[in-house]
Amino acid sequence: LKFPAVRPAVWVADVGQHLVPIPFNAALGQINVRDVTVPGYPVRLTVPVRNESDAPRQIAVRLSIDGQRMAEHQRELAVPARAVDQVSFELRLREAGTHLVTAELSTADDSIATDNTAHAAIHVAPPVPVLLINGTSSADPLDTETFFAALALSPPGTEPPWVDAITRDAADVTIADMDRADVIVLADVTDLPAESVTMLPEAIRAGKGLLISCGGNTTRQTFGRLFRDTDLLPQVVPDAPQDAPDVPDQFVRIDPATLQAGWLADRFKSTPEAGLLSVSFHRWWKLQPRVAPTSPAAQPDDQNSAERTPLVTLATLTNGDPLLLQTGLGQGQILLLTSTISRDWNELPLNGDFVPFLHEAIFSIARPALPRNIPAGSPLFLPSPASPERAGAAVATADDDRDQRNGGLVGQSGSSLVDSYRFRFPDDRVIVPEAAGTTEHPLLSTRGTFLPGVVKLQAAELDAAAPALPVPPLDLAVINYDHREDQMQELTPADYETLSSDQRVRFVKSMDELS
Repeated sequence: LKFPAVRPAVWVADVGQHLVPIPFNAALGQINVRDVTVPGYPVRLTVPVRNESDAPRQIAVRLSIDGQRMAEHQRELAVPARAVDQVSFELRLREAGTHLVTAELSTADDSIATDNTAHAAIHVAPPVPVLLINGTSSADPLDTETFFAALALSPPGTEPPWVDAITRDAADVTIADMDRADVIVLADVTDLPAESVTMLPEAIRAGKGLLISCGGNTTRQTFGRLFRDTDLLPQVVPDAPQDAPDVPDQFVRIDPATLQAGWLADRFKSTPEAGLLSVSFHRWWKLQPRVAPTSPAAQPDDQNSAERTPLVTLATLTNGDPLLLQTGLGQGQILLLTSTISRDWNELPLNGDFVPFLHEAIFSIARPALPRNIPAGSPLFLPSPASPERAGAAVATADDDRDQRNGGLVGQSGSSLVDSYRFRFPDDRVIVPEAAGTTEHPLLSTRGTFLPGVVKLQAAELDAAAPALPVPPLDLAVINYDHREDQMQELTPADYETLSSDQRVRFVKSMDELS
């Protein structure tokens, strides 16, 4: 409706003219959290809390996981009048599968209860398969480019690692190594076996993630041969290594104001004098992007610009040089770090935030899983329980969807896959899913996602069962809505005048005017 070909006519009738004004309402906004995690990894979520009254209010917020209230996850905050505050929690989900996280607020004299609850679905997937490729061979493991990264990703201890990482020297990488990985880390790598060089761009297009770090081995020629000539990063031209000024107490660090990506800002921006933001960088590569970071325009010689997203700077050093950049190619994502992940050019591996930084970077570019928190009206796809979703299961393409409709996907019993399952919606509607995906990755889908709330995937035999039957769903998702609709503040005369200008909206005093 923002740019309609035919301008719509809108009439508004105030049906609440004679109702008592709402004295006070508190509301929760949409939960902000990553859709996918791995067992035991700390997940941070934030919830907006709105106070729709003319006085400050004490509002308590508590969390429950899969219906079980958690005593340790309860917060109370003072929210100013007509304001929004944020409450944050940190969770560690250890059981595989999809979990329902529910936030509930409680306060005295709340006039409307329906906006006191917010939901989010978090899928706990297997550890992410990662391939670390070392570009610096050394007799001393401490001097290899991947030593600290391997230690961070596979720490000693009894806890299972959050990623499943293996390390290979660049000359020894095989196609099988690259096949098993969802994320590939090239640590100051200047060359790869010919078959790996050929495979790498196609692997990224198919959905794998790539993290590139640059160090002393990197040259303009090797960077061009491995990343520009292979169409991975044609929009980047290395200039030369830059050194920090040799001045006492003058350090080059990450500029906190430049941390824009959610995984960077949410996790590391709050402690500017400690953690990641306190790391000193002694050397880095100065890069000259061929395309401005905010410009989607492609270069004339970029033959694959349609499948490439603009190069974006995620973090900048305090001297203004880019440190971390990101771009997309096909279904995959590429992160470029202009310094090392070893101790050669910076203090990053010696910092307490190195472990979470490396994990967050890997999770941000891992093959995208199916989203389980979607806007109202968006199609919902869930993996078939007959083919459990891995962390890297990709969303079906439109062609896959058309090819596999009408019961084309067949379960192990020989019956149509969709006949075995049902979607149960927040209003207890139960519908048969549509078939989507591919034979290797069968999906169940629906387009009837117009009512906000929790959608549960259940076995077909529960179709006629009572909604309260204590059988956990096979999977679930959450349909969200625009929480600006929760604002109960009445329109002012100025609001009426603005909305009525140019006859965008016509306010009527009686329903008879609509006849």
